[in-house]
Amino acid sequence: NCDRQIANPLFIPPKRILVMECVVAKFSIAVLSAFAVCNAANNGTLGDWGIYKTYWRLRKYSPTEEVRRETAFWENDLIVNASVFQWHTKQSLILLYGNMFADTTQDEWTKIDQAYAAPDDDDWGRQPARDNNDPEWDGKQKKYKEKYSFVNTSWTSIKAQPYHTVLDQTIPLSLDWRKRMVVPNFEAVCCIVDCRYGTYAWAVVVTLISHLNIKLLEAERRTPALTESYDKPTIYSIQQLIDCLGADDVYFDRLNICQFHVNGGNGLADSVVRAYKHVIMNGLELDTSYTYKRGNYSTCKYDKNEVKKAYNPFTGYVKLDRYDEVSLAQALAFYGPLTVSFNANLKEYWLYSNGILMPQNCKSGKTVSMVLVGYGLERGHRYWLLMSPWGERWGRSGMLKMKWFSGKGCNIRRTSEFFPHLGVQGQYYLV
Repeated sequence: NCDRQIANPLFIPPKRILVMECVVAKFSIAVLSAFAVCNAANNGTLGDWGIYKTYWRLRKYSPTEEVRRETAFWENDLIVNASVFQWHTKQSLILLYGNMFADTTQDEWTKIDQAYAAPDDDDWGRQPARDNNDPEWDGKQKKYKEKYSFVNTSWTSIKAQPYHTVLDQTIPLSLDWRKRMVVPNFEAVCCIVDCRYGTYAWAVVVTLISHLNIKLLEAERRTPALTESYDKPTIYSIQQLIDCLGADDVYFDRLNICQFHVNGGNGLADSVVRAYKHVIMNGLELDTSYTYKRGNYSTCKYDKNEVKKAYNPFTGYVKLDRYDEVSLAQALAFYGPLTVSFNANLKEYWLYSNGILMPQNCKSGKTVSMVLVGYGLERGHRYWLLMSPWGERWGRSGMLKMKWFSGKGCNIRRTSEFFPHLGVQGQYYLV
């Protein structure tokens, strides 16, 4: 779980220290001093590179890289401190803090800050160009077709079911699927910070588990006898979707999702779609047999026999069109959590701590996938509630609030959203 990332198990995370009550003084010097003390107590970043390395550092660096990271840390800390001041003086709806991304260098920020034109869902399902220089090409193709049902042209036949808005239906004023105990907790699915381009794998697995939990709860409520043969939902393999997303196609049989950066797009341009189709055609192993490697890519080890031991009732997926937040809220309320993606090219996203993210000037495309679990109202602003792949130490206990109806900002509605279709024993949703 996420606690494994803490270098010193006896160290008390500064963010978990009881928040000090800050008194805003009339004089600017007193105000800044109060904010500095509060920020240091809560975040452990203000003027303390040592605490940051102890609590947040995910890997070791060379002496040269260490200097570069510390410089980046202080540059980002200026942004954090300005945010703290604006937050406590009610000039801003968002609070930042120095988390595991606080030592991100300017070069890395630049790589994140790019746009791309998202392709159609099936663009990566095309027949791969034949490699005439490879005498073993036909043999490889045959081998892959025997191992996977999700190969080349066969998977393009799987089309997303469009979502149709239901008219004259009311939805709750606020919603949080976590309160219904269907969304897996962070101890179960943990974090994926070492492979930022692999966030789609985490988001798809969490969405699948959530819908399976909803289905089983409703099945038990309506017809208890139907659930006697069901095992309780367990955790599907995130690692399988990292290793095997490209293994379904000979052309991509050595595709390292964690390093491959196509047009700024989350490993693959249509990685979420491809992940859903992989699950539908092949099924997923359990995490106990295909264990998560902290975001490290390895050769696909898909095993049909292990898949048979898992419960895989997923028969399709539903796609919501872009720019329709009303349908998005309705689908979320009627059916359950959704997999969403967007271009998180702003520092405010990566350093987010609390409040409502109201991003502007975001690029098109997607670089991060999250799970939409609810919506609500805060300080007069409606927001979407998203579960992050970074673990509960990021954001507000792992959650992000993003402004609803944010126009042309970096809203989740700029890309399509998805949720699975379960075809075993009917569909059971909280409607």
